[in-house]
Amino acid sequence: FNIEESQYTKRVLGKVDATDADFGQNANLTYFIQPSGQDLPFEISPSSGIFSVNGELDREKEDKYILTVVARDNGHEKKLSSSVSVEVQVLDVNDNSPQFF
Repeated sequence: FNIEESQYTKRVLGKVDATDADFGQNANLTYFIQPSGQDLPFEISPSSGIFSVNGELDREKEDKYILTVVARDNGHEKKLSSSVSVEVQVLDVNDNSPQFF
């Protein structure tokens, strides 16, 4: 995904999508961002996989985020999951004034 810095919270970036060949409850998926210890300015809808901004983006502080998104089925006895690496590139905008030294 690519997004310009200074974008507002709840801005939708896109959607991740996984499928499960099972039926019924075993085929229902829940999405989440795997915790990394880093405070990430993103969130994902657990039911739809819609990926959005949930914080401030500043390219001068962080120009790229790499995170792991997990899709887990709702299996009754055994829950199975799969993960994918998602890269978010923060694009620069002209948000700094010239300064004299």
